[in-house]
Amino acid sequence: MPAPSFSSTPSSSRSADQFTELIIQPSIESSAKKSTTPSTGPLSSPSSVRAPRPLADGAFPIRWGALQYNNKRLSDAHYYMKHKRTTGKTKKSWIWDHGANIESENEQYWLCRRCHETGSDCSTIFKYNGNSAIAYHLKHKHGISEDGEVPQHIRVSNPWDRSKKANSFGPLRTPIAGEGYRQQYLDWVVAHDVSFRSATAGDTCDLLSYGRPELERLLPTSATTLSSWIMAAFETRRESLKAELKECRSAVHLSCDLWTSTSGMSLCGVVAHFVGVDYTNHQALLGLPRLYGSHSGENIANCLSSVVTQYDLEPKLGCFMMDNAQDNDRA
Repeated sequence: MPAPSFSSTPSSSRSADQFTELIIQPSIESSAKKSTTPSTGPLSSPSSVRAPRPLADGAFPIRWGALQYNNKRLSDAHYYMKHKRTTGKTKKSWIWDHGANIESENEQYWLCRRCHETGSDCSTIFKYNGNSAIAYHLKHKHGISEDGEVPQHIRVSNPWDRSKKANSFGPLRTPIAGEGYRQQYLDWVVAHDVSFRSATAGDTCDLLSYGRPELERLLPTSATTLSSWIMAAFETRRESLKAELKECRSAVHLSCDLWTSTSGMSLCGVVAHFVGVDYTNHQALLGLPRLYGSHSGENIANCLSSVVTQYDLEPKLGCFMMDNAQDNDRA
């Protein structure tokens, strides 16, 4: 067969453009056969996107490095894979049509597809322990319900009519002060001796964030997190109390008492009594250190000394008040 000619003379059987088309067309068809995945724009970067895997609910291309929950990066996040035996036995929830089921550190999460693909909020992630918060997000953020798209309200140019439309949705919600809400939550856990496991359970989170899914981000997801929050709050309040004692208008007098807990642990409660900057009497629990060994005067003195040092009370130290136990006389 004679070689095709690129000549533009009339004697040529094919033009250069026709020949080029013959060469390029097979390569296009070959590429189309090799790649069946549609282009997804910037989300299709091989370095940042993991392809969806079978048996994963709501799978779509995800920027795994951008995933955060409670301002903490989700380490080793991946699609949550259902067991083959469970697939098809339960009805698939409608929320998985709009988000992916992912897993990190043995916890399941729901990632909003619309928020993630638009890049408006790469952290729109809910801990998966129920559908209520997710359904609320889809309805109020994207206008999606279980029955489909929620019809948009008619737009009006008149500001008075627009105000009426806004009021028809119900009363306006007061913004939540995140840090204040979190401190109230920690006080509740400590004051009522709530176990960390109960305080961080999914049902507790659902109850405390019912109707306000944005509150879910303010609640701890594990007992370890809750423990660290309580310790941080304790340190912050101790520094605040130390500053208050430094500015007080009187000497700082201490009272203490010893007792043994039901678990056999000896404790020494130390309370400060002073006149504050408002010239009123104040009292505050400074500490509850553990007393090691017997209730001897030396051991009691060591407990009191540690508390005095923690609060820098030496320059303002007043008198001590204790009960009439004999060991207290030697403390």
